Amino acid sequence: MIHEIAPELVLEQMQSIFALDDIAAVKIGLLPTQTHVVMVADFLKSHVKGIPIIVDPVMVFKESDQANTTKMVQAMKTYLLPIATVVTPNLPETELLSSQKITTVSDLTRAAEQLLQDGCQAVYAKGGTRLDGAQVKDVLVEKTGVVSIFEQPKLTTHTNNGAGCTLSAAIASNLGQAKSLTDAAKAAQAFVHAGIEHGVLLNQSFEIGNVWQGAQRAIREGKLMKTKKLTVLSVIIAVNLALSYVIKLPSPTGAGFVSLVEAGIFIAAWNFGPRGGAAVGGVTGLLLDLIAGYPQWMIMSLMIHGAEGYVFGLNSKRLQDKLMMTLIGGTIMVLGYWLAGTMLMWLMAGMSMPWSAAFLATASDIPGNIMQVLVGFVVALIVNKPIQRLLAKADLN
Repeated sequence: MIHEIAPELVLEQMQSIFALDDIAAVKIGLLPTQTHVVMVADFLKSHVKGIPIIVDPVMVFKESDQANTTKMVQAMKTYLLPIATVVTPNLPETELLSSQKITTVSDLTRAAEQLLQDGCQAVYAKGGTRLDGAQVKDVLVEKTGVVSIFEQPKLTTHTNNGAGCTLSAAIASNLGQAKSLTDAAKAAQAFVHAGIEHGVLLNQSFEIGNVWQGAQRAIREGKLMKTKKLTVLSVIIAVNLALSYVIKLPSPTGAGFVSLVEAGIFIAAWNFGPRGGAAVGGVTGLLLDLIAGYPQWMIMSLMIHGAEGYVFGLNSKRLQDKLMMTLIGGTIMVLGYWLAGTMLMWLMAGMSMPWSAAFLATASDIPGNIMQVLVGFVVALIVNKPIQRLLAKADLN
């Protein structure tokens, strides 16, 4: 049962909130009457300048077919939608606001595009589990003409109480942190999906679970951010591999070349710790040898660069820590390749070559490997700050 709060009290609450000077976004949820809708809209028009307004047009609940009348729909379209940055209706609410029947993603997109005519800047229409298929499909339609479809696997769970409210609040929070609308919406959907998947049953008898608590638990356990971090590490590997293959500096001994592979390993280790450094180091080293035509080195590069990256990430808070780990990790890399090169030369000589001769022959690679570590360290120091700012915007922590 819904008990109305007097409009005067709602007005006083808004006046108290807007006495603050650091409001970054506004999210509007359930408003029980037309009087509330008009009052909130008038207040926001006179007090909100330059910050996003997210309207969650709560009119249909899971507990009942319809909670508001046609007049309430008209009040939303007349007063709230014209001032909204984003409107976030679920499928039944989208049908009510657009007067369209929706059974497909195309229907949902057309209905969302129609709602743009009411004056809002964007519509995030939630298909939820009501559309056919194994995926939840939500549609973001922007005034600029951009249409984005966000998908997540459907879940069979009772921990979905408050999913719509949480999603609109998450979009508001993300926009308040200056994320783009597309990034804000995508992150919000992932947040809600994690909340439903890892939700907490608050009432065992009625099997009611809260999405917000589930999402918070997923963050604490590292489940929500795992996919994001894996994606970023994959990008680092791809970029590092491409740059290492294309950019080759001459070795100080004149034999061979020096690559930038260490730069990517340093960046991954400093920002994602030992495991991130090991992953980028090992995979990049293996793939670089494969595409460069040195398959005999692949497994050794996987182990050597992987160990090197792990050490780089053990302690990197201060510059002196970075230097110490660079000395240790760099030593592992230089000695590792010296020993590996010696073994390969001995094997290729039919195991008849004296080990001492093989050691001396491969020692010529040591200066180049030392230079490679130093060059990678300097390059990583230069680019790490901008990369950290990008990672902060990606909200990985």
